Amino acid sequence: MNLKNQINKSIEEHNNFIDMVIKNKYCHEGESCWEDIVDRLGKVLDLTYDEKECILNKRFIPGGSILSGAGKDNISMSNCYGIPIKSSNNEPCDSIDAIFDTQKNIANVSKARGGCGFILTALRPKNEKVNNAAKTSTGAVSFLPSFSEVGKVVGQGHRRSALISLLDIRHPDTLDFIWCKSKPEKVFQKDIFTEHYPDISSINISLIIPDEFYNVVENDEDWIFKFPDIEYDKEKYNKYWHGDYEDWEKNNGELKEYGRINARELLKEISESAWYSGDPGQYLITNAQENCYSTYIDDKIKPRLTNPCGR
Repeated sequence: MNLKNQINKSIEEHNNFIDMVIKNKYCHEGESCWEDIVDRLGKVLDLTYDEKECILNKRFIPGGSILSGAGKDNISMSNCYGIPIKSSNNEPCDSIDAIFDTQKNIANVSKARGGCGFILTALRPKNEKVNNAAKTSTGAVSFLPSFSEVGKVVGQGHRRSALISLLDIRHPDTLDFIWCKSKPEKVFQKDIFTEHYPDISSINISLIIPDEFYNVVENDEDWIFKFPDIEYDKEKYNKYWHGDYEDWEKNNGELKEYGRINARELLKEISESAWYSGDPGQYLITNAQENCYSTYIDDKIKPRLTNPCGR
């Protein structure tokens, strides 16, 4: 086979693959090709002739959720969402109600085909006092398996939900977060009935890392794990702590040191775990906030988390 025939065969195989994906993932009942999808988009989105031609000729292709969701009830046409763990009725945002309300919200978004990012930073560290029968917290990372179950149970057309969990690298449970996916035996207890460790395979994980961390790495200094001093002012904690260290300090919130580690050693642990499983990723929050359009519009809408697509 000469080179020209090889190229033509490769193009044909490529086009056949595209047609297969289009038919299996984006066609509604009664549709069979790209032209059918574009015709539906034109009607649902009220496209002009030029806009429709642009999509038909694949000079512009909308996101997958738009292609599959347009014209269907209860299907999101947005791919990704950020869902905070937030409080109500002047309760702390790491209350049981807040945590499981977040899981309910994730389930509802997932069933409509949306992907979700959520931050665990607001949750108090393990062994910290709590106001319930447990007396002490099991920690931020301990809730990841239940979030993962949401991703498994609420499927999206033969695929699992798209979820990503984030934790600020300043949080005292950072080391548990780093290893919870690569070496769960270092973090979780084995189930006494199944003899299995908790599974978080339905979630990607990433650390929120400010520029400050890499400055400490360059200087070969210790990185300090810290969290609001809950006992210092519980009313302020309930009102102002939402997992954002900068906002907390702006409101004159007190931070308590929980431990420290050499920053280069911490970076080594992050890298080693990522080599094992691909997790955790790194969400460079300073870069994200400085280069996001919304930051220039209003500082209050600067990004604080990412979704699975933006990892």
